[in-house]
Amino acid sequence: MLYRKQTLGRLPRLEDLSCCCLTKENGMHPIPIPRVTLTAEFFNGFLACRRGEGEEVVTEEDPKRRAEKAADPAIAELRKGFFCALISDVLDDLGRSRQALPPFIRPLDESLTLIGRARTMLYAEVYARPGPEENHYELEIRLVDSLGPGEVAVAACGGSGRIAPWGGLLSTAAKMRGAAGAVMDGYVRDILHVRDLGFPVFAGGIAPLDSCGRGKVVETDVPVE
Repeated sequence: MLYRKQTLGRLPRLEDLSCCCLTKENGMHPIPIPRVTLTAEFFNGFLACRRGEGEEVVTEEDPKRRAEKAADPAIAELRKGFFCALISDVLDDLGRSRQALPPFIRPLDESLTLIGRARTMLYAEVYARPGPEENHYELEIRLVDSLGPGEVAVAACGGSGRIAPWGGLLSTAAKMRGAAGAVMDGYVRDILHVRDLGFPVFAGGIAPLDSCGRGKVVETDVPVE
């Protein structure tokens, strides 16, 4: 079982976590774990299990390299002195009039600001649960593992209305890695947990629908609309 009581760092508390992974042999099974404290060790084990790697722990990136990536002067300047309407006007003047998010993509918390460089995930719809040997989350987890400081996870779900690609667990993993937030035209779930984290998420709605059996990441770091 992946959950251990040892606490490796100060991370948000998730109330009434409803599911977890057991072992590679047993696959993923929902099990009740009330009032779990989500530690770095717990979450890295969870990700490793979803990758099909037993309890291999994701190692942290070199702190110096992370700091260098975070020191992006263009992003810092935008965050300090610009706002959305102004940026939209400038883009219009540059002939880029389709750069604003559609109105149905809304922030979970309007008090939070989100700005950063995009890391994209392109989803394709699926209509069957994966087989026991198929790692449905492989590309999704690989991208979240590789997020750097100031980067934004962008999930392009095609507006199908069937996929909630983001929730509390991925928000925790992204925040641990210094990511700036997440944007998607699909749904978000675990909204109370995400709001407690103070992690900026913009989504096309709220629903509990896991991507497994509904949509799968087929490409990452590609242009999306």
